[in-house]
Amino acid sequence: QQEEQQEEQQEEQRNQQQQRSVVVTAMIRPATPRRAPLQTLIALHRMMERLRQMDVQIFVRTFGCTHSEMQALGESTWEARSVSQWWSSWTGQAWPWLTHVGRLNHTQVHHFFQQSDIFVDLSEWQAYGFSAQEAMMSGVVPVVIDNGGVRDFTDRGVNAMLVKDEDSAVDALEHLILHPDLVVKMQKAAKQKMSTKTRLTTAHSWNSFLSDILGEDVML
Repeated sequence: QQEEQQEEQQEEQRNQQQQRSVVVTAMIRPATPRRAPLQTLIALHRMMERLRQMDVQIFVRTFGCTHSEMQALGESTWEARSVSQWWSSWTGQAWPWLTHVGRLNHTQVHHFFQQSDIFVDLSEWQAYGFSAQEAMMSGVVPVVIDNGGVRDFTDRGVNAMLVKDEDSAVDALEHLILHPDLVVKMQKAAKQKMSTKTRLTTAHSWNSFLSDILGEDVML
């Protein structure tokens, strides 16, 4: 009887694992090269390929440009074609492994993040990282390049994953997806971090950021 109970527990655990899913989102803006649109998509595709055999459903959702811009990006280079898996004769669409929702207004972005678990932003430079902040406000774990303003409001490994390049971004995504308990913990920490961020701390952050550029204290 004890063996039967153990088998039932193991079967239940397997079923839970099979039902587990994660939603990974990213903003894609081909018109803004510093946002690294293709590099971001390559990292997401590598993540999908690496975790193909795992018992987890991964849904990739993107926003930030029109569908025609996304299609054009898929045809832009040989590398883009291989990653987008352009099958116009069969699907009529580029990027069959992800769902692109187009451009969103502020309210739509908020709802979009509420349906997400992880947000990827591999921009070469972050002036202040507003997209990552908005994601964190909705309890989404950001995976962002360690530069610019993101250092001001993130805590490495606590409420965000700060990475140095595409390779480390793929590693971070794999680690998060294979450790769902960590994702839940970091999501709570991200939301808590943003809930305690006041207008005063934001003003001080801008003061520090601009002072580095202008070489003087600019707080009024």
